[in-house]
Amino acid sequence: MVLQPDGKILVAGYSNTGGPNHFTLARYNIDGTFDTASFGTNGKGGTVVTPIGTGSIGQAVAIQTDGKVIIAGYSINTGVPSHFTLARYQTSAPPVLLRTTLSGSEEIPAVTTLATGSATFVISPGQNEISYTLHVADIGISGVTAVQIHFGTPGAEGRALFTLTSNSFVSPLVGKLTAADLEPIASTEGINTFSDAIKATRDGNTYIHVHTSTHLGGEIRGQILEAPPTLSQLQAEIFTQQCGAVCHRSGGLGGIETGLFLDTRENAFNLLVNVPSTQDSNFKRVEPFNPDASFLVKKLTDPSLGLMPAGGSPLRAEEIKKVRDWITAGAKND
Repeated sequence: MVLQPDGKILVAGYSNTGGPNHFTLARYNIDGTFDTASFGTNGKGGTVVTPIGTGSIGQAVAIQTDGKVIIAGYSINTGVPSHFTLARYQTSAPPVLLRTTLSGSEEIPAVTTLATGSATFVISPGQNEISYTLHVADIGISGVTAVQIHFGTPGAEGRALFTLTSNSFVSPLVGKLTAADLEPIASTEGINTFSDAIKATRDGNTYIHVHTSTHLGGEIRGQILEAPPTLSQLQAEIFTQQCGAVCHRSGGLGGIETGLFLDTRENAFNLLVNVPSTQDSNFKRVEPFNPDASFLVKKLTDPSLGLMPAGGSPLRAEEIKKVRDWITAGAKND
């Protein structure tokens, strides 16, 4: 255990979900509660679990002068002795990318307009700033009266959380939001802090609105959603660490038996996407845009088929969601 300069508590050890043990780092707030809002895999959840080999146990933890965290312990691989192991971690959440497209059809009620738009948002590693870029087209943009981010699920309306501008602008509109920009009225939606606003946004409960003099209630709207993970992200976080490290690699049992190698991004793409499963030829290993018809998802979730990763802990729900989201977005090689 070690204390961060801000008083938060870092604890290193191991955890499992019925399989092998894995390096685990957890962070607690000063009051002893889990820091689920700003620490963990992809910046939330409170813990980071790192599979190394076929099992690993953390035994000591230290903080470097640059704020990064070192866990020391040991790891094992089947058939070989255990080895001293170090792992290093960031203590701040990585940047989070969110996107949306705007149209009149998303308005309530729908608006007939030629106007369209797209926006990207990046939540900073410290989760204390949101950068944004808004592009609009085919709109009488000189008639813009406001651009705001509102609280609300798809098909619902809510109060404004942030105002990006109250004036006309030349596309693109670029800027940053901080806690100082949170609208006082946001509290009526239960959004009392900037952290609350970030959580609502990451949960898909905010939308961006372009108000115009022609349509004061809003001419185009788009729900703000996290961008789907890339294959590069899946490769680094899941395929290399948990699938390609032991089983689906050159010489690994999974690679030998099925011809599926997940040790590199190119192998993963070429041997998963639109490739028939060797276990059930009625399914493709990955069918773009259709996770429920992808045999990879079945292998990650259905114990009767023999769960992947073989001999390791099942993937956590958030990891499976990443795989599904990648497939839903088209299973691109990016």
